[in-house]
Amino acid sequence: QTQADYRQLEGQLKIVESCLEKVSKEDAYNTLMGGFYPRARVLMDSIKAKLDKVEPTFKLLLELLGEENKTPAEVFGLLNRFARQLEKAYDDIIRAEEVEKKRAEAEEKKRKAEAMKVKKALAKEQQPQQQQQQQQGQENSEGLMEDLKGRLDPKLF
Repeated sequence: QTQADYRQLEGQLKIVESCLEKVSKEDAYNTLMGGFYPRARVLMDSIKAKLDKVEPTFKLLLELLGEENKTPAEVFGLLNRFARQLEKAYDDIIRAEEVEKKRAEAEEKKRKAEAMKVKKALAKEQQPQQQQQQQQGQENSEGLMEDLKGRLDPKLF
């Protein structure tokens, strides 16, 4: 298609060139198109050089993609769709990772809260035992002191 478009433009430029050769320098057509034609010729030559350079690369691209007889619009349309699908898949993966991270954080928070409940329950359970042991320790200390006093000479007290 690109080559066909180029050939069509080239044909139209040749018509301008042919008309310029046929009219006099003073003719209004020559006045208008005389300035246009040299610039258009330079642009067309530049386009041709670029097309000649791009064409083998495009054919190689078709070969690498396993596509034959596709126009540039078709190939780049395929590549564009692929790029959009790839971007969407990437976004989906990022979103899923964020959801998983939030879920894991919530689960960790819940696990820590449960561990804290268990720890508090154990602490409450152990608190009466500790108080009881302290009371027994105080009673034992008082009894021990009385026992020591009894063994010592009463005159000392």
